[in-house]
Amino acid sequence: MLPKPYRLHEEKDFARVFKYGKSLSQGVLTWKLAPNNLTRTRVGIVIANSVIKKAHDRNRTKRLIRAVLLKHYKDFRPGADIALVGRKGIEQETFATLSVMIPQALTRMRVL
Repeated sequence: MLPKPYRLHEEKDFARVFKYGKSLSQGVLTWKLAPNNLTRTRVGIVIANSVIKKAHDRNRTKRLIRAVLLKHYKDFRPGADIALVGRKGIEQETFATLSVMIPQALTRMRVL
């Protein structure tokens, strides 16, 4: 689990990232990246009810994504807010595929 200071959880932070952030689309994941004035990078994960109906499946998917992010978090460049949006089909992704997809996207966004 990512420690609280490294998570986006306030609505105003998500709204700022969605409004001013740059997008990157990668299969079943969409990334939004916006700079912040902090000495750390914060990450938030959004998966809509319309994408995965059951709460336990949504939460499981978020836990898998967080586990991959935590594995690479020590290598993040500071000063960014990242919102990760899951799209249709994300529930079929395994830990192995997410472990490949997420670092590729972070490298493309120059966060790693």
